[in-house]
Amino acid sequence: MANSNLVGKHFEISNSLLKKLKTNLEKYGEGNPNGSKRARNLITNKTISYEEIKRIKNFFDNYEGDGTDVEYKLNGGDVGEKWVNNSLSNARNVIDSKKKVRMDGGEENQYKKTHTKDRDNANPTGVGLVKIHKGSNMKNIMNNTTTYESVNEEIDKIIKLNKQLIK
Repeated sequence: MANSNLVGKHFEISNSLLKKLKTNLEKYGEGNPNGSKRARNLITNKTISYEEIKRIKNFFDNYEGDGTDVEYKLNGGDVGEKWVNNSLSNARNVIDSKKKVRMDGGEENQYKKTHTKDRDNANPTGVGLVKIHKGSNMKNIMNNTTTYESVNEEIDKIIKLNKQLIK
C-alpha cells in the first residue's frame, strides 16, 4: 500500500539492524556487487528514505530463497525484513490514526483528496443548497432519501383534494 504522505520521509535505522549489516558486510561484502553498496550506504547514513525502504520491502516480498543468499544477508536478513515491515507498518498506522482522528472531529473524509469534479467533497467548508428531489415521493422515501417540496405545492395539492371531495 503506497502512501503519498510518506514520500520524502526518512527512517532511522535501528542499532540491531546496523550491527547485523556491519557483520554481514564484513563477511560477504568484499567483491560482491549484490547489495554491498546499499549496505555500506545504510551503515554510513544510519537513515533510509521511504523510497529506498520500499525497494528493500519489494526485495523481501519477492524473495524465494532459503535465507542463505549473500544478497539476502546484505539486506539485513531476517532482522532487516522484520525491521522494514515494522517500520512501514508503524508509519502507515500513524498516518491512518491522524486521518481517523480528524474525521472523528467532524472533518470531511480524510482518505479522499478534494478536487473540483467531486461535488460532495470539492469544498468541505462551502455552503451548499438543498437538493430538491423530483418525481415520486414514495420512491424517494423507499430509497431513504429526503424529499423537499415547496409549501405552495403542498397547499395546491390539499386544495385540489378538497375540491375533489366536495364534488
